[in-house]
Amino acid sequence: DFIAAETASAVIAQGGLGAHSLVNLEKVLAGTTAFVRANIGETEEGLVGGTTNKDLETMFQLVYLTFTAPRADPVAFGVLSDRLKVTLASRAVMPDTIFEEALDAAVTQNHPRARPLTPVRVDQMNLGTSLAFYEDRFADASDFTFVFVGSFELETLKPLVERYLASLPALKRNEAPKDVGMEFPAGVVEREVRSGIEPVSQVSIVFSGAFENDELHRMVARAMADSLAGNLQRTLREDLGGTYGVRVVPTFTMRPKEEYSLTINFACDPARTEALVRAAFEVIDEFKTNGPSRGQVADARVALMRDFETNIRDDAYLLNRMLFKYEYGEDVAEVFDMGPFYDQLTAPRLRDAARTYLNTDRYVKVTLLPE
Repeated sequence: DFIAAETASAVIAQGGLGAHSLVNLEKVLAGTTAFVRANIGETEEGLVGGTTNKDLETMFQLVYLTFTAPRADPVAFGVLSDRLKVTLASRAVMPDTIFEEALDAAVTQNHPRARPLTPVRVDQMNLGTSLAFYEDRFADASDFTFVFVGSFELETLKPLVERYLASLPALKRNEAPKDVGMEFPAGVVEREVRSGIEPVSQVSIVFSGAFENDELHRMVARAMADSLAGNLQRTLREDLGGTYGVRVVPTFTMRPKEEYSLTINFACDPARTEALVRAAFEVIDEFKTNGPSRGQVADARVALMRDFETNIRDDAYLLNRMLFKYEYGEDVAEVFDMGPFYDQLTAPRLRDAARTYLNTDRYVKVTLLPE
């Protein structure tokens, strides 16, 4: 049932809501700004929406119907399946897709849950199974937390909450995410992929492991990644002229277990790939030994504070940060006061983070080279 479950939110979205097909629903909503989309992930289900004040009740109605009146449409399901097969077939031969899939397979040790959707696997989609799975996931609103951010008045919102949210079904289920056994490799894994004719190589190096997932550790890991990216940029691009840019991207998971991954990406001339990879690891080793300079740390603090002052005025930023805090039981007040965390950034702390998170005895390296 996995494919049907994995695609359930997309499949059911094509059916519309209640008595309305998707086409009819779009006609009913013409002239309004309200929208609501359901989503089902590996460890949670939820929805996102938005509107202007004049269409606020319409948005709440959509929330209610998204829970209580999903609609299965066999015709729309057939169109979606056919479209997916065509799209996936065209993507499957693209070098970037082949590279990304090879990287995912290496990082997840080819776990069944991480395998890509293919034209063949589309045939495992099932409208009835998707609907049943969707209905089960949204049958119990008692463990949902609704977060609203925007320029509304509480007096306007309260009766809508009482009418459309308080009346949602509540089964009082007690659920917890299941660990399905997707593990990072314990040692060094290296893969080479050959695809395409463009004279460009892609390199991804992924470090991973256990992680103490709280605001301070996330902030330190991100600051370390940014400082390391600056050093890699200076060496690989400015000193060696080997790439247009280097990205260092940390990601963190809380459930079913606390883990991190840190991915280093860059593109280069295929003939220089090995030399540039060696240079990247030399930069990593030097960073682990000496850490960033005091100037880098000061610059990191300034950049973080500047970004925070910009982001705190953005509704989408506030919504996502508050939602995360509620979902994982962290202090929501931290969203509005990050200064004390930034004050704890020091060169030794970033150096120690590098030693912890950049374990050169445990990483995945995947390289894309032209055929």
